[in-house]
Amino acid sequence: MTKYVSKYSDCIKRLNSLQSNANVVAALKLSRDQMNKKSIPEMQSLLSRIGYSKDNLDGLNAIHISGTKGKGSTSAFIESILRHKGLRTGMFTSPHLIFVRERIRIQGLPIDENLFTRYFEEIWNKLQFTNEAGFPQMPSYFRFLTILAFHIFLQEQVDVSVIEVGIGGTYDSTNVLERPIVCGITSLGYDHQNILGNTISDIAKHKAGIIKKNIPTFTVPQPENSLDIIREKASAEYSELTVCEEVPLGIELGIKGDHQRLNAGLAVEISKSFLSNRFKENISSPLKEKFVINGLSATSWPGRSQIVETTKCKYYLDGAHTVESIQKCINWVNPCTPHSLIFYYSGERDYARLLEPIIKYAKEVSNFEKIVFSSPKIKDLTFHDCDNLSLDDSAVVSKLETLKAYWNTRLPNSNVFVTDSVEEALNLADKTCFSHN
Repeated sequence: MTKYVSKYSDCIKRLNSLQSNANVVAALKLSRDQMNKKSIPEMQSLLSRIGYSKDNLDGLNAIHISGTKGKGSTSAFIESILRHKGLRTGMFTSPHLIFVRERIRIQGLPIDENLFTRYFEEIWNKLQFTNEAGFPQMPSYFRFLTILAFHIFLQEQVDVSVIEVGIGGTYDSTNVLERPIVCGITSLGYDHQNILGNTISDIAKHKAGIIKKNIPTFTVPQPENSLDIIREKASAEYSELTVCEEVPLGIELGIKGDHQRLNAGLAVEISKSFLSNRFKENISSPLKEKFVINGLSATSWPGRSQIVETTKCKYYLDGAHTVESIQKCINWVNPCTPHSLIFYYSGERDYARLLEPIIKYAKEVSNFEKIVFSSPKIKDLTFHDCDNLSLDDSAVVSKLETLKAYWNTRLPNSNVFVTDSVEEALNLADKTCFSHN
C-alpha cells in the first residue's frame, strides 16, 4: 500500500492556496450576483474535467440539506441513524474545527491522511492539466472540497451521501446535484445577509433552491412567511413537502440541548424517506426501531452543545451564530452559571444583536467574571489545516475592540479582555476556573 502521509501537509498548503485573501473576499461580495450565476455552470465544468457527468452524481444516493441553523447537527443525526441501519455512509459538511478532513467523513469518521492525499492528488492533477474557456483553471477552496467529496464518496462506494449546503442553496456548489434521493431544510434565520439578502423571504428563497422536481422535501416550522415560500417552491417542483415535529422528550440524543429535538425529528423523517425511496423499505413507526434510537443516542457532533472537561476547567462549546441559536445556547448553559465567556463572530453579522441575549443573561442571571473577545487564530500550530487567508489580523483586533466597547457601554464595570489568539483566551479562562477550585 502506498504511503501518502509525508505528502499530506503539501496537499493542505496547495488547498489553502485556493482560499481568497481579505481584499479579494471584499471585492467578491460586490460582484456576488455575477458570481452566483456562474456557480453551478462552473461546478458542472469542474466535474466534467475530472471525468464525471451529472448522471454519475446519481450514484451518490444523496441527501441534500440546507437551512440556517442545525444543518450540521441534522446531517450528523441522519448519518448516525443510517449507519446504525447498516449502510456505508458518507457525509460532507463545513466548516471544520481542526482538520480539513473533518469535512469529508466515511462511516462517521474523518477520512485519514492517506485517503485524503490519494484522492486530492487525483483531482488536483486532472484540473492542473485541463481547462475550459470562461472558467478559472482551479476552483475556489469550497468548490474544490465539494468535488473532492463527491469523488471520494463515488470511489469508496458509499450507500448514502449526506451533503450539507455551504451557504444558501440555489447557487451553492453542492446544488449541482440534480437528483438527490431526498432534500431537507432546517430552521431558517438571519445569516449571511450580504450574500443571501436582508429579509427572511430572500433567505428562504435561497434555502428552498435545493428543492428538486419530484423529490420529497422535509422541513420544520419556520419563522414569518418563510414556510409559505418553501411551500411555493415545493409545489412548483411537484415535490411532496412534509413539516416535521420534535422527537419526544423520552428519546435520548447524543447532541445535547432541547433545541436539538427538532433537528432530530427532521433527521428521523428524512432517514425514513431515504430508506423508502432508495431501498423500498417502509417503516411506519421509526421511533420504535432500534437502529433509529441507537443512531440518535450515539450521534456526536463536536462544537455543537459540547462539554469538554480538563483538569483546570469545564468548557461549554457551541457554534451558535444567529440570535435564535445564541438564545438556545444560553438556555442549554444557563443552569451552570459559567465564570467566563469567550466569544468571536465572523463575517458581517450584527454583533449588537448577537450580544444582546448574552448581555441580558449577564444582567438578569449571572454576570461573567471575565468576558474575552478572542481572535480565532491558533498560534502554536504544527499543521496548516486552520490557516485562514481571508482573515486580516488588524481588522480582527479592531472588530474585537468594538465588541469590548459595546459590552462596556451596555454593562459597565465588567472585566473585558481582547486577545489575539485562542491560547491567550483559554489561559485567561483557565485562571478564572483555577481560582474557583
